[in-house]
Amino acid sequence: MKVKCISENKSITFLWGKTIKNIYITFLPIENETINSFSKRLIDTVNRYNAQIVKCDIFGNRDKYSEFIHEIQSIEKKYVFPVTWIHSVNDNNNIITGAIIRGVSDIIPETIFLESAALGRCYEDEFFRYCFLGGIFSNEPYVKPEQNAENLFHKIEKLLNLYGMDMTNVVRTWFYNENLLNWYNEFNKVRTSFYESRGILGKILPASTGVEGKNPFFTPVISSVEAFKPKKSGCGVREILSPMQNQATSYGSSFSRAVEIFTPFERRLLISGTASIGENGQTLYWEDINKQISHTFKVVEAILNSQKMKLEHVVRCIAYVKTKEYINNFYDKLKLLNIINFPTIVSVNDICRHDLLFEIELDAVSLKK
Repeated sequence: MKVKCISENKSITFLWGKTIKNIYITFLPIENETINSFSKRLIDTVNRYNAQIVKCDIFGNRDKYSEFIHEIQSIEKKYVFPVTWIHSVNDNNNIITGAIIRGVSDIIPETIFLESAALGRCYEDEFFRYCFLGGIFSNEPYVKPEQNAENLFHKIEKLLNLYGMDMTNVVRTWFYNENLLNWYNEFNKVRTSFYESRGILGKILPASTGVEGKNPFFTPVISSVEAFKPKKSGCGVREILSPMQNQATSYGSSFSRAVEIFTPFERRLLISGTASIGENGQTLYWEDINKQISHTFKVVEAILNSQKMKLEHVVRCIAYVKTKEYINNFYDKLKLLNIINFPTIVSVNDICRHDLLFEIELDAVSLKK
């Protein structure tokens, strides 16, 4: 059963499994809200549904990261979960843009620690073993960004190994690279080389997002990861092609356009960061934000429709715009599509090309009848 609850400043979707309830929360700040108030509202919301946070992604001023962690731990010390903090300041009246929470209830997830930091939470049901990693970075201040990225991949692998998983189980990645446009090609080479060394190329590549993003630790890149390991037949992971775009591997980026997680009871579609890129890999409408947004939605809807889903199946969404002025263009598009209360955070970040002005990523869920 799927239930969506929408109210001012938050959207919550519940997915009832046979033994575990999965929860998606999109949490937005109230105007002029303090870190203290935001933290308390967030934890109150999670407590109301007797949930455990397995992953928390926050977009906001990176100078407030330490204050947020302090507030969370002072509210209730049992809240030990991975936090990925991406610097984004969209509104001068708000120090936080928003938070995306993944949670579960009816189970206590295992927490993965590395060097005293909580970097992962893991659990299992009758279908999969699940591992959610966040706030992962490699802190070597004197190495080149690409070497830092390679060390990051090794750290991700080490964390997965602690829960009996490996890189072949990864279904979704996020990479937020500081000064992305200066070294995105080098990053892609590192990623491809690492995946090749682990036997992932030629198999199912993870869905992924790679955009510019500063972090509180001032490292070249920070990452979060989701890994699912099937436990029985009838459950698995498969790559989903984009009807309107070619494979990202054709221009040197090692990720899938989308990945589907399926069980006998549901399908989860994880759509990668998607932008106004044509079927031959070229940027389309490079000077027009409205046309880029419209084309991107056509691409996303084509992927959804290919799997008999619609935008109404979306349970989580992040939109990235190149400048603050483009935020209203995105919301204007939602109005044109007659989409109300879409579970979205809008963040200001450079996209992976100079001429891309907009990118969107999302998760959608369809329950089998």
